Amino acid sequence: MDEHEQSLRRQLSAMFAEELADRVDELRRVAAELETEPDSAEARAALHRVLHVIKGASRSVGEEPIEAACHRVETRLAEDQAPPTAQAYELADALDEARGPLRHGTPPAARRFERIAAIGLLDAEVPAVLDVAAPAVGLVDDGGETFRVAASALDTLVSQSATVMQARQSLGPVIRAFEQLREEAAGQAWLRSLERCQRALLASVDRIARSSEILDDQIRRLRLRPFEEVVGGCGRIAREAAAAVGKQIELVINARGVQLDRVQVEALRDVMVQLVRNAVAHGIEEPAARVAAGKPARGKVTVEATPRGDTLVLQVRDDGAGLDVAWLQRLAGERGWTTTDPRELAQLMFEPGVSSAPILTELAGRGVGLDVVRQRVERLHGSVHVDWVAGEGTTFTVELPFTVATLRSLIIESGGIAYAVPISAVERLVWITPATIQRGETRELLRVGDDWLVVAPLEAVLGKVPLPMGRRVPGLVLSHAGRRVVLAVEQIVDAIEVAFESLDPRLRRIRCIAGATTLPDGGVALIVQASDLVDATLGTVNLAVFAPPTVTRGARTVMLVDDSATTRALESNILRAAGYVVRTAVDGEDAWRQLAEERCDMIVSDVDMPNLNGIELTRRVRGSPELASVPVILVSARSTDEDRARGMHAGANAYIVKSSFDQKVLLETLARLA
Repeated sequence: MDEHEQSLRRQLSAMFAEELADRVDELRRVAAELETEPDSAEARAALHRVLHVIKGASRSVGEEPIEAACHRVETRLAEDQAPPTAQAYELADALDEARGPLRHGTPPAARRFERIAAIGLLDAEVPAVLDVAAPAVGLVDDGGETFRVAASALDTLVSQSATVMQARQSLGPVIRAFEQLREEAAGQAWLRSLERCQRALLASVDRIARSSEILDDQIRRLRLRPFEEVVGGCGRIAREAAAAVGKQIELVINARGVQLDRVQVEALRDVMVQLVRNAVAHGIEEPAARVAAGKPARGKVTVEATPRGDTLVLQVRDDGAGLDVAWLQRLAGERGWTTTDPRELAQLMFEPGVSSAPILTELAGRGVGLDVVRQRVERLHGSVHVDWVAGEGTTFTVELPFTVATLRSLIIESGGIAYAVPISAVERLVWITPATIQRGETRELLRVGDDWLVVAPLEAVLGKVPLPMGRRVPGLVLSHAGRRVVLAVEQIVDAIEVAFESLDPRLRRIRCIAGATTLPDGGVALIVQASDLVDATLGTVNLAVFAPPTVTRGARTVMLVDDSATTRALESNILRAAGYVVRTAVDGEDAWRQLAEERCDMIVSDVDMPNLNGIELTRRVRGSPELASVPVILVSARSTDEDRARGMHAGANAYIVKSSFDQKVLLETLARLA
């Protein structure tokens, strides 16, 4: 091992020692929960997760005794009905004991983990010895001189730099107040004194701005670490993983010159280890299968890190067979998912307890891994998603901001509360009016480009009662892991850099909220977790952006078109009871003849009818100068996404499926379009 590799391994070991402190606390907490509730599935899953994380981290730095110990406890947890709480406590004590040697660089001969060996968790053939030391964080100045500094002190500097940045931003309203006062005081004798004060303030603000920018830049540079520290152990891990399952692989890492924040290095190390192991265990085929498919026997796994503006994009790509869509569909059925979109099905891979491995091994089968990946990435305000091409391979993509201390955000207000939305999650801004919204089966939809996206008011998604909005409001198109939604908000206030402040531990379970920040005016904004907002929006139903207007009885005429006499009678009674004047037609041709004689206010039409179906009727209405503005609601037994899209493209304002027909939905839709 050359000097560079030794230095890298020492750095990785030092970070591992720091991480163990939190993991040991978590291990003890989960063990205590299992003691109290031994049958708790949630606590068992939590123990699985923390063991899996420690095991992955120890593997990445070559600490085989710790890896083997975690694997043994994992196995007992999976095989035994009674949870191994005693072993978990003992393992926590042993890991605590191991942190000293890892951190202080004790010679290998004096660093045997007697406690781990004593509790019988290690196989006899695995040597309980560690052989790396742990330095403090090293800082390098322009002359190349290195000195030691506590990581906590560096974190404090970053925090204070963010505070200076906020103080600088808070001077903006003061300067604007001076400008307004000067305009109001035009002609007053004391105006010259005011102008002198303003000039002095502006000069001070300029100096603070320049100094804070330099300070922020230099402190951020101090925290930067090379990406090689993230993937330093991946080569060995990939080789060992391949050998364990009889596969041949080549690992390629393309990340020269990329640097990232120290906090990100610590969190992403586990992420990259898990993704590389996943590529080997699940992505790359066995040599015989590859040869039969016309591929080289040796599979290829590529790790890339690419800066894109303020975002770092990480990819782990294999040239295997791609995802097994049939397996995903079976899994979706077992879990009650109704979607048939393969891209949405792929998100199941990030759910807890999901594994395609048929047996338990050190590499796979425990259902712990990709859910940890998603949790780690989202804590860094990033996102992860998967793409694949059948027979050609799978790509996992992680996108996250370069910094974690501050976050470029949109400040919005809704329901009297300020929120900070990470700009990296905002695809675009749109205006929303009642006329632009279409009513789907259970959700409202807004057309963005060529796609119809679910739209909902932010306050309702957060579980609050939304305040009445104006008839034209801004909307945020949020994107996460290939899924997109639109959130309606009251107003967009500003786009600024905010300092991220963690919530009090007692508040960490607040839905969709990741943290908080102090605004330039001294107020507080809640920082939203964009990925949770997307999930929550897609999981909601019947959330209206605009309150439906009250219908005046007899004031609106509805043309009801259906070839079924029973359906016409049922829907006619519903509409008349709600105060509408109803005219009926037996098919599209009959409706078109009546519309030529007398215009109506709205049309409710079936789709499948003789002579002229509902789709063609809608197209005729939209093509008529006299009728083009008349709202059309299609009510049909056809329920596929393609059927809905066909109706919307024809010009329908809403599409309701008969199998889930609810008169409330029909009346709300009519009221909104009235």
